[in-house]
Amino acid sequence: MNPERWQQLKSVFDEALQLDPSQRPGYIDEGCALDPELRKEIESILSAHEQVREEYLDTPAAGLDAFQDLGGADPWIGKHIGPYQLVRELGRLRRMPVGSNCRQVGEKERTDVD
Repeated sequence: MNPERWQQLKSVFDEALQLDPSQRPGYIDEGCALDPELRKEIESILSAHEQVREEYLDTPAAGLDAFQDLGGADPWIGKHIGPYQLVRELGRLRRMPVGSNCRQVGEKERTDVD
């Protein structure tokens, strides 16, 4: 595929993605009326895009189940990372720690880490 053809394909595809799915066929009819090969490519890419998008959104993050049953105290609290010690959890997002309050070991300065 030459660069001009790629730009044409990319332009039609990007514009089609911006439209409501119900409006795409009309746009593709108009944009690809004289080029059935371009139409075939656009329809193929749009179909693949929708399939991947749906699969991606329906698939949980790898290993997320391993964190579902975590209970009790955070095992990282009290541990050292470089010159810092994790002091306490600041919050959770979907049952996973978001950040911890840290302090530099040997000093009284406290720092929030997100």
